[in-house]
Amino acid sequence: MKKSIIGVIGALMLWSILFTGCEENALENQTLEKSDIETVTEQTRLENKEEKVTYDLKLTFDEKSRKLTGKQEIRIENMKMGDRLPLQLWMNAYKNGKKGHFYFPEMRNRIFARGDSQGFIDIKAVAIEGKDISFEIEDELLWLDVSQVQKSDRVLRVSLDIEIQVPKISHRTGGNDKALWLGNWIPTLGIYQEEGWIVSNYLPAGDPFYTQTADYRLQITTPPEYTVVGSGMERAEMLEDNKLTIIEGNNIRDMALAISRNYREYIHKTEDDISLKLYSYSLDQKAAEAYLKELEKIMDYYGRRIGPYPYKDFDVVETEFMTGGMEYPCLIMISTQNLQEFTKGSATILHETGHQWFYGILGNNQLKDAWFDEGLTTFIQKGYELQEKELEVFYQKEKIQLKKALEGWANIALGEDLSIYTSWSHYYRVNYRRAALMHYEIYQAMGKDRYDGFLKSLYQQYQNKIVTREGFRELCRQHGGEPAVAIFNSYFNNQ
Repeated sequence: MKKSIIGVIGALMLWSILFTGCEENALENQTLEKSDIETVTEQTRLENKEEKVTYDLKLTFDEKSRKLTGKQEIRIENMKMGDRLPLQLWMNAYKNGKKGHFYFPEMRNRIFARGDSQGFIDIKAVAIEGKDISFEIEDELLWLDVSQVQKSDRVLRVSLDIEIQVPKISHRTGGNDKALWLGNWIPTLGIYQEEGWIVSNYLPAGDPFYTQTADYRLQITTPPEYTVVGSGMERAEMLEDNKLTIIEGNNIRDMALAISRNYREYIHKTEDDISLKLYSYSLDQKAAEAYLKELEKIMDYYGRRIGPYPYKDFDVVETEFMTGGMEYPCLIMISTQNLQEFTKGSATILHETGHQWFYGILGNNQLKDAWFDEGLTTFIQKGYELQEKELEVFYQKEKIQLKKALEGWANIALGEDLSIYTSWSHYYRVNYRRAALMHYEIYQAMGKDRYDGFLKSLYQQYQNKIVTREGFRELCRQHGGEPAVAIFNSYFNNQ
């Protein structure tokens, strides 16, 4: 098992490995048939196209075994790679149940309240362009041998036969007697940078995932009484004995999923024609409508401060995630416990909705830069909860309280690897609270008007991209000068 959260693989990569669907010189001295013309057209279309990945899954759900089985196809366009291609198998973090490394001991009783339970993903077969290939599984990584792929190709098609077991636990993936849900469950590519592939283990701190945007297509067959919810636009049709749900999400970083025969669906349309949906097995209509009205205000707040929500669907789904809430593109999971109290439920929805912008629309390396998505979301949500003077008073007190709260921990610098954190409390106080304090001080240095411009510049420059530490620092310089940069730099040390 690799202990480091970041594996940088393949330092020596082949130069300019590109992908097309036809052999070199295959069209030379031949009469072009219609299929040939289409191939050439696709090749020409891809010449100046950016990297793009599409994940297409066709699965069947078995309610007795709580398993999903079927095929996944991955279409990779214009991507550089070496002789080995990594796919993240985060579901395998659950294969050892309580003995797994995906949680801190302080969370054990919450996660395993119903006892020990295991989950996994089993890769039955792998093919590239229809031909079976050898592969290697290392814990939460699937390595594919692509050394024999023609180097003139621009499009690579990978096919997997998969079986997924959903554990009955309270985590990102889990379930209870009412529903089951899956987050970070689809085999997805690592991140390729000049030095090689960046991959991650499922460490207990934070959100140990680093993903680029991609297009997702999911077709899932269930018994007819089940409701299926996922990241993107859902539509369902009845088959002879079953129900087929199709979910499509474009330019998203992951596709979460929830399945239940107990969900009641509540829908509210915004003035911008966004469908806000709440799926719950415990709330009545009055409570659900109150949450949806609050959600509309929250969406409007983030949209005005940062930039418009670019999708047409947003789902709030009741689950039993251990810390109360979890964000995914176009979908957030909220625990039953938090939903029973409107104030607590609304606060959780406020925070997780903020992640639609900070993590979803504006991506970051969550393995090292949780100060961005967690810290910025925590700070920006305070602008919804507090007036300007109240905000100032809050952070005056927070600075004093946080100094005491961080005593005893040597590692309090922002930007550290997730592997340094010894408890969830350690991670939370650094990347939520200390990072939020940094963002507030940057806000103070810029002033409200310039800070609002700073947020909008972030949105315009990094939509569907990754916000790097250097990029964030440069925008601080542009909107707040050296004082803002000095504040930012000061938080990346242990003082």
